[in-house]
Amino acid sequence: LEAVRGSEFAPIASALSSGGAVKGLVVPGGAKAATRKKIDGYTEFVKSYGLSGLLFGKVTDKGAGLTGPLSKVSEDAEGLVKAVGAQEGDLILAAAGKVAAVNAGLGRLRVKLGRELGLARADEFAFCWVVDFPLFDFDEDEDR
Repeated sequence: LEAVRGSEFAPIASALSSGGAVKGLVVPGGAKAATRKKIDGYTEFVKSYGLSGLLFGKVTDKGAGLTGPLSKVSEDAEGLVKAVGAQEGDLILAAAGKVAAVNAGLGRLRVKLGRELGLARADEFAFCWVVDFPLFDFDEDEDR
């Protein structure tokens, strides 16, 4: 999320200063159904992929405001909302940390949300070909 570069919010600043990443996803219309219990469940889910937590923000005020931890990330809430393409009533979920953990955690959360919210059709396949990808991933345990 380029909109948070330069943020002084501790989780964001720490991740960026150590070479990590900050990424997020938007759940269209998800703010109303996102109870604290559900968000805590999503947070526990991403922890199993190496993340320490999950930041969330519910978009309010016709896209000009945010509630939740993401409201502390930037003084320009409207700019952040516009940067991710969210609208009033949407839920923004974001993660900060090591690149591999952020990619894995948010990727699996995206799939989970797609199934739970009926955004992904079980009877439809959409193929894609990845032609430019890394041959190997860095293994932190073996330092290679």
